[in-house]
Amino acid sequence: MESIEHDFYLNPICIGLLLLAIFLWMYKRQGRAKLPPGPWHIPFVGNPWELAADPDLRKSLRRLHMKYGDIYRLYMGPKLAVVISGYETIKEVFVKRGGEFSDRPENLISTLMFENQ
Repeated sequence: MESIEHDFYLNPICIGLLLLAIFLWMYKRQGRAKLPPGPWHIPFVGNPWELAADPDLRKSLRRLHMKYGDIYRLYMGPKLAVVISGYETIKEVFVKRGGEFSDRPENLISTLMFENQ
């Protein structure tokens, strides 16, 4: 009987420590990459509250642009999305340096979000 009670407490503790280790590893790995600024996010969830702050997606993106500048990052679930806004910045990225940014993967979440835009 004592063994069952011991396992009852040990299993959640081990799972919690494993999840904590995974989250810490993800943040450490992210810190090494030179990423643009962006709002805080939850691993595997992203930051959907940033886009849902206003029913009009353009207003949410405009608010983030005002806060973080022409280039910022968002997480859509576990996927990193780099958002580029501002006419001159878009022109620089896609016209002058288009070859460096032309291979973007398709993303189901963004396809669903922007299909009517």
